[in-house]
Amino acid sequence: MTVNEANQYIQKNRNKVNNMFRHNYHVMAPVGWINDPNGFCIYNNEYHLFYQFYPYDSEWGPVHWGHVKSKDLVKWEELPVALAPDQEYDAGGCFSGSAIQIGSELYLMYTGNIEPDKNDQEKKRQVQCLAKSADGIKFEKIGNNPVISCDEIPVNTRVQDFRDPKIWKFGDKFYAVIGSRTKDDKGQILFYTSEDLIKWKNINSLSIDDFGLVWECPDVFSLEERDVLILSSQYIPEEKSGSQNIYACIAMMGKFNYETCDFKPDKYQLLDCGFDFYAPQTLKTADGRRILIAWMDMWQRKSPLHELGHNWRGAMTLPRELIMKNDRLYQLPVREIRNYRKNDEVIYGLEVFDEFQLKHIKLKSHEFYIELDDMEGKVLNIDLFRCDDEAFRLIIDGIKHEIILDRGRIGYLIESLNRPGDYIRRQPVTSLRDGIRLNIFVDVSSIEIFINDGEYVMTSLVYPKKEGYISFRVDRPVILKEFKKWDICL
Repeated sequence: MTVNEANQYIQKNRNKVNNMFRHNYHVMAPVGWINDPNGFCIYNNEYHLFYQFYPYDSEWGPVHWGHVKSKDLVKWEELPVALAPDQEYDAGGCFSGSAIQIGSELYLMYTGNIEPDKNDQEKKRQVQCLAKSADGIKFEKIGNNPVISCDEIPVNTRVQDFRDPKIWKFGDKFYAVIGSRTKDDKGQILFYTSEDLIKWKNINSLSIDDFGLVWECPDVFSLEERDVLILSSQYIPEEKSGSQNIYACIAMMGKFNYETCDFKPDKYQLLDCGFDFYAPQTLKTADGRRILIAWMDMWQRKSPLHELGHNWRGAMTLPRELIMKNDRLYQLPVREIRNYRKNDEVIYGLEVFDEFQLKHIKLKSHEFYIELDDMEGKVLNIDLFRCDDEAFRLIIDGIKHEIILDRGRIGYLIESLNRPGDYIRRQPVTSLRDGIRLNIFVDVSSIEIFINDGEYVMTSLVYPKKEGYISFRVDRPVILKEFKKWDICL
């Protein structure tokens, strides 16, 4: 498999994609499968985003790196495929990694997956590799690959699970955090340093009991005098993370020592409590913001898109700004999205009895702001894509003090491969006495809900069979203090 073959296939097959559920303002591949964001960076004053990509099917295969760029994090331009699995050290796929600009060149550090026998996973090996580009479009793998081999990992680390390097520079050194798994099946992060990106030294590691079997896609950064380690954990117990997915994205807050590469976490937080959020990666903008983007889908799920033969699957979330507030990471929709608001509609101070329908708002690509008064002891159902008895239901429950997503009542159901009937997600909230604020982004087949100015976020895919609208249903009267709607038009 080569880059040229992949680019030629895309040009010949992009018109075979069914656009019925394609998003309008989220990053997607032109055809085929997409998963983790990679190489999220700034290069020559533009945002670049790479992603795990298998163009030849709408299911996972030996992954390449797809590529887009943007001036504002909202409107993205498709670029040629950057990497393909064409070497012995990455023949099983160019797995996830990151990017860094050095001088005028853009470097990609990624995991080469070596899988000589698919029936014997113990023979699998994962190594770290480099590619570079003088223009940010055409990449050449360096001759020294792999730059970190299986001989350069701690003895208690599984060589089959050693992947997803995130690199950055601090002072006069390069640093890398790499996800891994210990031989006694605990998630682990490995810390490396280098002076030239070629020769790396393992300095330290971090592993915590009962936080999953494998840690993937790590990221380390500082925010408001706190150091943060983000990781994606496989098979983490729900009681540890609050995640109702077996794959959870955790932020660990603490202190990172650059001399010893010792990270001491003292607080943990689930990043998204919805259905479809994994493998986030961040960058720092020129104006100092920390921006996160993630894969908007999930493992261990059947895909209606694949079953319907739509020839594509997967997208990225809306980029989110991270803010440290009350020693917690808040997530806000990237502010540049406001530049694409059109056709606003506003309602103030409406008391809702029984049911209030907005049938004239046919859901497609929108942003909603909903502010509610005191919800203690009350229950409000916000139905999205409502059509006849079908709806994606967002429940504000002031009796049980939780926010609930229910996608088991609408369209082509998204079935879990390991948990039948898995259609509900819950987010506990401490109090609804002061009401609640919701920013909801709908984009054809995705819903992202930012709760109380980003204190919690819930993300979900949904595949409605018919055009639907938004409605409000209550058991007791509820005051809709403010309702705003914008169309999002790129």
